Order: sequence, then structure tokens, then C-alpha cells
Amino acid sequence: MMTQAVMTEEMQIEEEIRELIERLRERRWSDEAIARELGCSGATIHRWRHRKQGVHMAKLVKRALEELLERP
Repeated sequence: MMTQAVMTEEMQIEEEIRELIERLRERRWSDEAIARELGCSGATIHRWRHRKQGVHMAKLVKRALEELLERP
């Protein structure tokens, strides 16, 4: 069972992931384009954005999204 601190950290990372996805969308990235880069489906990105699905391996996903934002 996860401790409260771990759950809070995971929730924080998931919120940061939603923010990163929104920043990518502001740069005209679609859910499908983000999904292709991460190797998942556009529906998964949509569910993450709308808090309908948790993010597995959230730290890795966050780093991958940060790398996408670093692209010119």
C-alpha cells in the first residue's frame, strides 16, 4: 500500500504532466502527435488530460514531455 507522501508525489507529477501536455497543445501538438512520440494512443493522452486515467511510469512520461518541449 502506498503512503500518503508517495500518493501526493504521484499526484503532483501527474498534474505537471497535464501542464506539459497543455503547453505542447499551445504549440499546436495534437494528442495523436504527442502519443506517437510517447508510444501510446491519442486516447491515452486525452484521458490523462481529463484525469480519467492515471499515468504509469509518470516520472519517465514527464521527462519525455519535457524533451518534446525542448525541441525547436
